Amino acid sequence: MKLKILTLNFVVALMLGALFYGFFYYISNEKRDQLIELTMQNARLSARGIMPALEDALARPGDKAAMQNVLNSLLRIDSVTSSFVLDSNGKVVAHFSEGEVGTVMSGTIYELALSPQNLTLEQYYDKDHILYSQHITSRLVLFLMVSAQRDAGLARLWQTKYAAILGLAWLLFVFITFVLSRKLFDEVEIPAERKESPLDNAPTEEHHL
Repeated sequence: MKLKILTLNFVVALMLGALFYGFFYYISNEKRDQLIELTMQNARLSARGIMPALEDALARPGDKAAMQNVLNSLLRIDSVTSSFVLDSNGKVVAHFSEGEVGTVMSGTIYELALSPQNLTLEQYYDKDHILYSQHITSRLVLFLMVSAQRDAGLARLWQTKYAAILGLAWLLFVFITFVLSRKLFDEVEIPAERKESPLDNAPTEEHHL
């Protein structure tokens, strides 16, 4: 009986641990996605809000300072690490770093963003950065590189909190289960007192021949 109870405790602890781990994994990913979505929402709104200034700067190709100011202002958006404009061939026509102007950006990620069918697009450039693109005209596209590292760091802090809470809940549940099973085990092991039968104290009749 004792072995069965201990085995049951072990199985329950494993099942509960697996359940808690699945829940922890789910809510951790949800929290990270929420933080990244807030960052991207801020980048989207800021990019849309700056479009009039960007279009005005593009209308004055001789005024490089105006375009540079617009692209540099985009870097003040939370988590934005790079801003530039490409033409339909992938050539950099404006960049927050003047030395990059004239270079060509190639690859599937840029081809998708430059496609007329994708007026706005968000793609993971790598595991820590998201490339946001928005068409300015039919031939020019604005790009923002948005870092997700800060959000990943905040998500790890939340993961630590979730892990601590779920870990304590798991230990408490296992402890309560163990105590209750021990109590049940003790009750089962104590032999019930044998009740006296009325015949036990009955006088023995002697038969004399």
